[in-house]
Formats: sequence, C-alpha cells, structure tokens
Amino acid sequence: MSFLPEGYEAPAAGGGGGYFKPQKGDSKIRILSDAVIGFQYWNKDNKPVRLRDNPTETPSDVRIGDDGKPERVKHFWVLLVWDYGDSSLKVWEITQATIRDKIANLVANPDWGHPKSYNITVKKEGEG
Repeated sequence: MSFLPEGYEAPAAGGGGGYFKPQKGDSKIRILSDAVIGFQYWNKDNKPVRLRDNPTETPSDVRIGDDGKPERVKHFWVLLVWDYGDSSLKVWEITQATIRDKIANLVANPDWGHPKSYNITVKKEGEG
C-alpha cells in the first residue's frame, strides 16, 4: 500500500493556496477541526512567523509599521473548514478577535456546542 495514490500529481499553484478568505457578503462554511492556537507576526522580509507561545519581548526581526513602530504580535486560531462557496477544503486562519469571540460564544452555548455540528455563515461587509 502506497502513501499517495498511483499517478498522483500535485495541483497547479495558484488560487489562494487553500486558505479560506471570506468574500464580500455571506460565505457559508463548516468547521471540521478543533482550533490550533498560536501567535504570529510579520518579519522584516514580509514573511509570517508563527509561534506556539506569545513572546515575552518584541522579536528582533518584527516588521516596522508605517508609523515607525514595531508591529504587534497577534493571537490566531487555525481551523480546517469546508467552503460551500466552491465546495473545497480550506485552512482558515483567524486573527480577528471579533470573529474568534463570536465562535467561542457559540461553542460555550450548550444549544450550539462544537461547530463541527452546524454550518456557519460569515458575513463580510466592506473591503479589507
């Protein structure tokens, strides 16, 4: 038995790299995994650096913002989701506290529980 099927070829690059990015309006998803949590910052080479624990000091290679100050380290969740919009499996990295808080409230509510049991509609308003 082989790890990969016979004749397997990796898909062509492009199309967002398998990450879920809510589109303007409503995006229906199903969360399929538990959250993996961590911290991230962008370095001076504009590459994301992800850490398991929150650093106690500002990393020396953190990107400098337009205001001349080091950008902050952000808390994130990473989830595996099913995107009904294009019927595909994606990774959703959530750094926005408002989104994390809303999902956490659903999880804590005994009428809802773990989000693997129901669909979620993410509503995006505006740009960015």
